[in-house]
This record gives sequence, C-alpha cells and structure tokens, in this order.
Amino acid sequence: MRTKLGDKLDFLAQGDEKQFEEMFSFACPKFLSPVSPNFEQRLNFNKEAYRQQINLFLTEVKEQRILTEIRSYLKLYATLPISKLAAFMKKSEDEVRTYLMCFKHKMCTAKAARSSSQLSTDVDFYVDGDMIHIAETKVTRHFGDYFIRQIHKFEEMAHQYHAEARRLRAL
Repeated sequence: MRTKLGDKLDFLAQGDEKQFEEMFSFACPKFLSPVSPNFEQRLNFNKEAYRQQINLFLTEVKEQRILTEIRSYLKLYATLPISKLAAFMKKSEDEVRTYLMCFKHKMCTAKAARSSSQLSTDVDFYVDGDMIHIAETKVTRHFGDYFIRQIHKFEEMAHQYHAEARRLRAL
C-alpha cells in the first residue's frame, strides 16, 4: 500500500482535507437517498446523501486530529491545568473543556462498543475544577514474573531429567 499510495498517505498524515475527501470518495460505498426524487422540480438531489456523508466524515477527521493532540499532551502529565493545555493547543479554556468532554465521550463510546475487558485508550482522566487529573490505564506487562516462571519450569525439568538418568544408570 505504501508503494501504491505513498504520496497520498503523506498528505493524509499532514492532515490535508482535500486528500481525505478524495480518498473517502474513492473508497466509500454509493449512498442512496431514502427519499424518492421529486420529478416535478428539475433539481438534482442524487448527490445530496453523498455530500452529507463526506461532510460527516470530514467533521470526524477534524475531531480526531484534535483528540489525538489532546491525548499526546495527557500522556505527558499526571496533573495538568486546563489553562496550560489551552496554551499548548493555542485555544481558549472553554474550547479545551469542550474538547475534553468530546474526548471523554468518544472514549466511553469506544469502550461500550468493545468488550468490557479491552480499553479503548491507554489514558483516562477527570477534571476537578481547573485541573485535569490523568491516570494511565495501560496494563504493564510483568516480564520478570514470566522469566522467573520459565526458570522454575526449566529447573523442574532438569531435576526430573537427572532423576531419570540416575534411575537408568542404577539398572
């Protein structure tokens, strides 16, 4: 895919809205309007459903770009004042509060869509006054415990092997 669409993927990574629209129109299904056309009027409404879906898609793309930016800032801190986040994002505090609510809503929606054992994101937060309290919910893997269990299994196997070898020598 990188060789076939490499330059387009670069434009998508930069957030080029025209490229998102072009890729969506290329890959989307054909949308049908649920309303039958009015043949008395000579207006063409057959592309209305398509335009509406493109507008919804582009709105979601814009939201996701902002939410990704918020998530990256939240991963850096344990507590963060809303004013500081607003300064980082060059937005007003009210806009940042709105984006935080949107982020929380999207996170909860994604959690509900998945099974309860999977988390949709590795960052969780709550707002207390003008302070954002962040808690990483990513489960840390315990590699040390795994290796210790494997060592114990190996030692047990080696002990059984040596006991069997001694038993065979005795015969």
